[in-house]
Amino acid sequence: MSNNTVGSSGPAPGKIRGPGRPPKRTCTWCAESKTPLKYVLPTENGKKEFCSETCLSEFRQAYSKGACLHCDNVIRGNAPSSSKNFCSTYCLNKYQKKNEKRTSSPQSGNGANGTENHANNNSTGSFYDIYQAFDWNEYMKDTNSVAASQECFKQAPMPPVNDFKVGMKLEALDPRNLTSTCIATVVGVLGPRLRLRLDGSDNKNDFWRLVDAGDIHPIGHCERNDGMLQPPLGFRMNASSWPMFLLKTLNGAEMAPAKVFQPEPPTPKSNVFVVGQKLEAVDKKNPQLICCATVGAVKNDQIHVTFDGWRGAFDYWCRYDSRDIFPVGWCARAGHPLQPPGQKSATTPSRLS
Repeated sequence: MSNNTVGSSGPAPGKIRGPGRPPKRTCTWCAESKTPLKYVLPTENGKKEFCSETCLSEFRQAYSKGACLHCDNVIRGNAPSSSKNFCSTYCLNKYQKKNEKRTSSPQSGNGANGTENHANNNSTGSFYDIYQAFDWNEYMKDTNSVAASQECFKQAPMPPVNDFKVGMKLEALDPRNLTSTCIATVVGVLGPRLRLRLDGSDNKNDFWRLVDAGDIHPIGHCERNDGMLQPPLGFRMNASSWPMFLLKTLNGAEMAPAKVFQPEPPTPKSNVFVVGQKLEAVDKKNPQLICCATVGAVKNDQIHVTFDGWRGAFDYWCRYDSRDIFPVGWCARAGHPLQPPGQKSATTPSRLS
């Protein structure tokens, strides 16, 4: 499975780079020249590469509002006033010339239909369509399998709306010390999920939470419940400096408003998973990824999650009410990328040892 990537980005097959530095590519969003660009977003017309999750997230939000019909890039402020479907007058003119050639062709009927479909897809601004290349129904038919029902999961039937923004602060339990409530900052947004970083910690300890998780709250929740904010495990400064650090951290910061937190869904009454059922599950070793998976075993209140097309090094046991497992089709509904079976970027042998 890939390491800190949303997709794979590498040299085209058959091309061999010569000595020296590899050529730099630019981030699709911020246009900075960096190598490598670790984050890749597949689109209907190829792939977009990014230098960070923040750039990927910002691009996704803009892309969901509509993409240029010619170059498939986001439409910014320099869009021509004559059409809202193009990022620039240059692309508008190019598209019109290309369309004129199609309509003058003997096969203009097919071309026109294809153009119309593409225009419809982009004008709706549906980012969700990008990730529907994987057909669960076809896959389950081919594998003679069935999906675990919605009732098995502690997940809302409709994925919650994510109105958080990168940079917002909130309170969260320290995942390495569940007795401590800490200040966290949103450093990434992906579908209904948040990438959080505990203030006073580093990026090596980032973790992911759903917007309807029960262990994240607005600033002030801990104090209202007679608790006290704690420094994260491995706080990089002297413990005595924590009060002043906390004061500086919160001074002038953007607090996540209470309205963006969603209520936690109810817990299923019992474990009703059955061996062989399909689901979508977080890859614990690369938690930004959600992958196609199967229930490999069931024991009391636990299920064994096995990832389709991958050796057992990534499999794990979890409670049946884990928030890291989802019903089939959740990613498509949530606008979250789904890693199909065995299609992630190449795994190094050391990861499988």
